[in-house]
Amino acid sequence: MTLTLKSNARTQSILVALKECCRQSVEKHAMLKASYLSHGDAAAANLGAFVPEISERTGIHPDACSRLLKKLEAEKKAICKSTSGGSTRWWPVGFAQEMLCSPAA
Repeated sequence: MTLTLKSNARTQSILVALKECCRQSVEKHAMLKASYLSHGDAAAANLGAFVPEISERTGIHPDACSRLLKKLEAEKKAICKSTSGGSTRWWPVGFAQEMLCSPAA
């Protein structure tokens, strides 16, 4: 039971960090923001966060962070987008709509 609670807490912290990193990325690419966000999560994933960014924000080792992101993907809470350079961007499901509806978007 304790292991499950700890695992759920780590997964939740990854999801929070993923949203924070993605929000920063969207703000950094302000000119592309409306275009990507208005086309939904699949398009917005082009502005998603990389594992090292999320790992640094949470203090969780990149390998463990990657496993937790894959768990979120299996739970349909995150999507990934492979880049041409071989890296993977991660985006929380529903976050494009959330950002469009928020006053700061």
